[in-house]
Amino acid sequence: MVLTYLPYDAEEVASLRAGGPDAYGNPAERAISDGIGKPCRSCLNDVPAGAQMLICAARPFGHLQPYAETGPVFFCADDCTPHHGHALPPVLRKSPDYLVKAYDQTDRIMYGRGRSPRRIRSRIMRPPCWTGLMWLMLMFGQPGTTVF
Repeated sequence: MVLTYLPYDAEEVASLRAGGPDAYGNPAERAISDGIGKPCRSCLNDVPAGAQMLICAARPFGHLQPYAETGPVFFCADDCTPHHGHALPPVLRKSPDYLVKAYDQTDRIMYGRGRSPRRIRSRIMRPPCWTGLMWLMLMFGQPGTTVF
């Protein structure tokens, strides 16, 4: 299995930057980043200190169901280059602890823990083989900080 790190949909990000609604129907809040723990869901890097950022509610599920969590996410307020590919995103190189939430094709949680960015792939790939794995959500080990 090859992991591909995907940013939020570019059209959705453009809509949020233009004042479009978030998962709760509200426009994104604007704030100035302190540069710590504010991972942009587009470039998958921290929003730099002093830069404007967007804070909005996100629910990465197509429909409401028991596992459809909604949470805060951050975006660079200005255009940034979306991350694409198999390379470990910069933001995942910064924390020693991650909570890995895996979801199957029906958006049901399959779970595990990752300890080190260098070992994320090996922890995710080791048995049980996660048959039916559709996508992953990684969160920093600190409560409330979602990466993507």
